[in-house]
Amino acid sequence: FCTELTSTGPVPDEVQLLPAGPELLGRDGRRWRLNAPEQLITEFKRDGKPLVIDWEHASQHRAPQGLDAPPAGWIVELINKAGAIWGRVDWTARARQQIAAREYRFISPGFLFDQATGAIFKLVHAGLTNQPNLSMTALNQANLPAPPQLTPEQVAICQALGKDPAAFAQAMAQHTTPTIHNEQARIVEAIARATGKDPAELAAAMAQQQAAAS
Repeated sequence: FCTELTSTGPVPDEVQLLPAGPELLGRDGRRWRLNAPEQLITEFKRDGKPLVIDWEHASQHRAPQGLDAPPAGWIVELINKAGAIWGRVDWTARARQQIAAREYRFISPGFLFDQATGAIFKLVHAGLTNQPNLSMTALNQANLPAPPQLTPEQVAICQALGKDPAAFAQAMAQHTTPTIHNEQARIVEAIARATGKDPAELAAAMAQQQAAAS
C-alpha cells in the first residue's frame, strides 16, 4: 500500500503513512496488522529524531552500499488520526517542487513488524515513489534486503499449502534455514504439477529472483 500525495492543490505538510487497521492488505496480497498505532508514536518519540523520507527507498537500498541517498524530507511528528498514522513533514525544496509538478505522486512507508503475527510496531522511514509495489514498501528490517516479489502462481501455491506468502518471501530474502529450501522445493514441485512446467526451470527462476533481491 501507499498514499497518493496530491492530485491538485498545494503540497501537503501532513501525509498518511499507514491506513487504519487492524488489518492492512498490500497490493500483492500480503497482510499486516496495525493493532497499536500509539505504540508507533511512542517509539518515534523515544528515538527523539525525525524519520527520513527519500526517493524510492534509497536510504535502505543505496546508502548501505555507500551510494548517494539524499533526503526528500523529514517526518518530524507522527499523528494518530482515527487509527491511521499520519506524519507531519518538513519537505526539501527539491521534493516540494517535484510533488507540486506531480513528478512523484505516492509515498510508501518502511516499517518493522513481528514475523509471527504481522503486527507493525515501528516506522523506520518512508519513500517517494511512482511504483507502489509491496516489495518496495515492506522493508521490515533496516539494512536487510527486501523480500522477492512472488509471482501470482507462487502466492496461490503457498496458500494452497497453508504457507504464508509474505513469511516465505521474507525467509527467502534472509537465507534463513534449510527448512526454507525444503519448503521452496515443495512449492516448485506444486507449481510444476499445476502448470506442467519443468521443475528445474522453475527452481532456476526462483533462484534468480532470490539473487536479485539480495
